[in-house]
Amino acid sequence: MDSGTLTILQDTLTIKADDKNAVYGNNINYSSVITGLHYDDSLAGISTGAITYTAIDANNNTVPAPVPAGNFSIVPSGLNLITPSDYIVNYLSGDLTITKAQLIAKADSLTRVYGDPNPPLTITYSGFVNGDDKNDIVEPALLQLLYPPPISGITPLR
Repeated sequence: MDSGTLTILQDTLTIKADDKNAVYGNNINYSSVITGLHYDDSLAGISTGAITYTAIDANNNTVPAPVPAGNFSIVPSGLNLITPSDYIVNYLSGDLTITKAQLIAKADSLTRVYGDPNPPLTITYSGFVNGDDKNDIVEPALLQLLYPPPISGITPLR
């Protein structure tokens, strides 16, 4: 009887980033589906470290956190297999959709004495996230009160 050679090839371990939807300013809890483990193998038993995730734009550029509103790819990486390994890793991207956060701009209520010029018009904002403020937006134009000035009373802003 002749002796032969038994060759055991590595199998593919697939890590597929889960698709995620979030509102700008909310945390994104990235996760993956992992397929291809055999027998009693576990991810903790064959690797060190953790899977990392990167948002990538349509031009293949890395998007730093906080990820702005838009559509991106979630690219998993970084799993370090213990060597010698029975696996090779195949990473598959997921889709990331970030929707705009709601920002409310409210004209401030102001008063003036009849015949005096209009006071400066101001706006109060609510809903900024991630340390953003009014310096990060293009503020809307403010309309003046009706002219000629009405008699004493309340005039709505238009």
